Amino acid sequence: MLLESLLILSCCRAVAADPLVEIDGAFHRAYAEARAGALAAQGPVLVVSGDSLLLYRGRVRVAEAVIRSPRYHRLKGLAHVPLAIRLSAGNPERLAALRGWVAALEPGAGALREASLAFLDGGGDASGLDRYCAGMEGPLEALAREAAGLELEALEKAVGAWRRDLLAADWDRVRVVVIGSHMAREGEVGWQFFTRLLGEPGEGGRLVFAEEKWDPAEALKLLATHAVDGDLGRAFFGDPGRMHRDVLAPGAKKWLDSHPIPR
Repeated sequence: MLLESLLILSCCRAVAADPLVEIDGAFHRAYAEARAGALAAQGPVLVVSGDSLLLYRGRVRVAEAVIRSPRYHRLKGLAHVPLAIRLSAGNPERLAALRGWVAALEPGAGALREASLAFLDGGGDASGLDRYCAGMEGPLEALAREAAGLELEALEKAVGAWRRDLLAADWDRVRVVVIGSHMAREGEVGWQFFTRLLGEPGEGGRLVFAEEKWDPAEALKLLATHAVDGDLGRAFFGDPGRMHRDVLAPGAKKWLDSHPIPR
């Protein structure tokens, strides 16, 4: 009798199961399988990751090139001098330590070194902080221009060599993932380089930005996600980029346009 009751209860539960819950589960399983298939099938991928440019075939790294040289990092260190001073304002001990480190820089550090020493020797007075920072605009921009040029030259050299020696037969299938931080996303150096090289107007075709995906494996997975979502967007909306935006975005805009939010 007990067994019969359990069987009846089990059948009732099966009948009562929400079909939409089952469908949703099936969708997520199918999506994961589709992404795994896209990851396995994708052609050569270039990954801009920190100091390196990486070349993958499938999930295997087959080549690596350094794109940020010691000179690049020295320029970055110099650029951090005025930023560190700004952020240390009001901390006499830290400013004193910075003064010693700035004094030890080579004379080639130029105007940045001299202006920083002058400010620190004056006691790092808060009243002159904004004036000091404004005076650093020129030196900072010069350092940034040189650093950008060094990275771009290294990218051009590495990509040119790989395109000739490793990718001649399938260059048109190459896709690119640029890994970077949220704050540096707009105008990121590698992103600018590859948008021009590939003739890509933005993200979603052969070029993807992997924000904060510091593990290249995660960046490759994101690239596969773009491939799956591109197919879905093309099939249902005639727009391969449609699923790269919040699917609720048009509805949200329409609602907000018809329901002004009081300020």
